[in-house]
Amino acid sequence: MSQYTYLNFTKVNKYSFFILFLISIFIVDSSSQAQSHFATNATVGIQAGYSVITGHYSDSLNNGVNAGFFSFVPLNEWGMVNGALVYNRFSLAHSSNSSMQSFGLSLAPSLYYTLPSDFTVYAGVGVSLQYYTLSAMKTDAYDSTTKAGLVLSTGIATSLFERTLLIAECTYSLSELSHKYFQTASFSIKAGYQFAIHKPEYYVAKEKEKAAMLEKQIEENFYAGIEHVKAKDHVRALDCFNQ
Repeated sequence: MSQYTYLNFTKVNKYSFFILFLISIFIVDSSSQAQSHFATNATVGIQAGYSVITGHYSDSLNNGVNAGFFSFVPLNEWGMVNGALVYNRFSLAHSSNSSMQSFGLSLAPSLYYTLPSDFTVYAGVGVSLQYYTLSAMKTDAYDSTTKAGLVLSTGIATSLFERTLLIAECTYSLSELSHKYFQTASFSIKAGYQFAIHKPEYYVAKEKEKAAMLEKQIEENFYAGIEHVKAKDHVRALDCFNQ
């Protein structure tokens, strides 16, 4: 191979590596932009679903329905607090005129991750405060109690319209009731509206900071790759362009 041909080959490889590097940066940056959009917006909304009773009380109570309100408050780009205020109603298995109701307030620190396809998955474990009421229509009996409990939740969210989220969630709830465990698995559909947590100036400053860091990283990796190309070490050059 002549020196002229080798120089042309080196230039082609150099710019090919650089183009591949820019494409990879664009893909990673696009994914992070989707994630930061979820991370910089709180969400409030409504929910409704179906609750399945498991464990000790599955023979005493029928499965029921639930409805309520929820909120997502992001803490950073991977963590948030999932809060909910949910009403559940269950009829007694042997008396359709009697029912048990619960009003539950829950807070669950959660981890989330936004996929490149604009779907965000999340899961968390938290605590709840449940207010139970039991009413019998025939005997006009009424009783109530308040119990602390545990909640585990997981779900998937996606954008429905601008600043609107559609979420499917499964929640397992556990609390003590009459010295027995009361357990439910709830399946809910949620719809929420997103709003910015900070003022616009905050996001502008953050974007400028990210752009400056990205530009510096690209420049450092590019020139390091060029040095490896000059040294005919194309393997390390490719590693630099792919970082």
